[in-house]
Amino acid sequence: MGTERKRKVSLFDVVDETSVSAKSVKSNGAMSNINNGGSSLINRWNGKPYSQRYYDILEKRKNLPVWHQKEEFLQVLKKNQVIILVGETGSGKTTQIPQFVLEAVDLESLDKRRKMMIACTQPRRVAAMSVSRRVAEEMDVTIGEEVGYSIRFEDCSSARTVLKYLTDGMLLREAMTDPLLERYKVVILDEAHERTLSTDVLFGLLKEVLKNRPDLKLVEGGPSGRKIVVSTNIAETSLTIDVVLSLNDIRGIGAIGLQYYQMHPSLYGMSPSATVLYGSHAPGWHVPSDSKEAHKAADEAKARFGHIDGDHLTLLNVYHAYKQNNEDPSWCYENFVNHRALKAADNVRQQLVRIMARFNLKLCSTDFSSRDYYINIRKAILAGYFMQVAHLEHSGHYLTVKDNQVVHLHPSNCLDHKPEWVVYNEYVLTSRNYIRTVVDIRGEWLVDIAPHYYDLENFPQCEAKRVLEKLYRKREREREENRNRK
Repeated sequence: MGTERKRKVSLFDVVDETSVSAKSVKSNGAMSNINNGGSSLINRWNGKPYSQRYYDILEKRKNLPVWHQKEEFLQVLKKNQVIILVGETGSGKTTQIPQFVLEAVDLESLDKRRKMMIACTQPRRVAAMSVSRRVAEEMDVTIGEEVGYSIRFEDCSSARTVLKYLTDGMLLREAMTDPLLERYKVVILDEAHERTLSTDVLFGLLKEVLKNRPDLKLVEGGPSGRKIVVSTNIAETSLTIDVVLSLNDIRGIGAIGLQYYQMHPSLYGMSPSATVLYGSHAPGWHVPSDSKEAHKAADEAKARFGHIDGDHLTLLNVYHAYKQNNEDPSWCYENFVNHRALKAADNVRQQLVRIMARFNLKLCSTDFSSRDYYINIRKAILAGYFMQVAHLEHSGHYLTVKDNQVVHLHPSNCLDHKPEWVVYNEYVLTSRNYIRTVVDIRGEWLVDIAPHYYDLENFPQCEAKRVLEKLYRKREREREENRNRK
């Protein structure tokens, strides 16, 4: 890490292009001109002459605000391991920064037969695809060759790829087989403000990886007003950009999450709960808009699948019925169920089965007739979403754990009561703060499943903390009694 705490660079300071163009940066053993990405007429990435299209696009790239800060960015990148980059939307961060990085770093690996890569994460699959195609065009290379992308169910990259765009979730998946991300020289977390569970886990994982790989560089990008901020201290992340609550809070999530996955295959493997865990973000229901009668019929259909403990288990009931009815689209239509969402969820489940087979994990699940069947699924959901928990206060409203945001159960939920503790999938802001797709959990599970996160020393004062204190004391008494029996 660098010793400098923070630097501010305006994206809109005009730089003398004449002086900048005279400078060059050495990368991968070749000299590259700062302004044209190559000092010759030959494209260094594929060995072919540059097309006229390349030069036409290049002139437009030079007008982007971020282009004027290129030299300064490269100098900061050279001196520091972690950079936090904030700039206005449209400044060129997403397309230009990865290309700047490519010019500046040596991609040679210890194994001379393969080069290392630059990873640039995107919050959405469509963004990873579209941006990679744009950058491939700007670099005058073929998509899938020197520039590629990786999203769920589609890997458009090759052994020639030096810049890969991918979702946070796909980078986490790669970390399962490459824990130190040794194939990458630089990781760029673009649009990191669009925070998801995968983003939080990725931050925790990267913090550990950076400690063990001083050669790896991290660039984090997000939006701002009219300034770009370059920070060289990872501990400042939550202060410089409102992305995560606190890196200290999630310091072990990456490793712990993977360990839990391997320790409890019965909760994640063959159980269709995997469908709920990874598929419930997609809308599961068709909402008719034509008449009150249709709305009433849709509500009645949804009620037939309802589970007393929450939306996740209701969706699981839908999945069971979908499979029992041979995945029939007509059945989905008649029951106001989104066929596309269920088909995608089934694909995810099959993918998880393949992953478990690759890691030689036992494919098993609790018997459907067991009283623990739904309990284990609820515990599994909590194990994955332990940061997305809310507690019911005596005032009648919910507070999200740790950040103490007042929220309400979304009207679309299927609960007929207000549980003391719930896990939620989505935080929705409309006229009120809502949590959507919720499931009833028990407070003692928080103590058992995620004690690393529910460490009361760093917990804000609230009713939830007082309840957890009692639960921790109860667990300690039980341990003491067990020791005495022995």
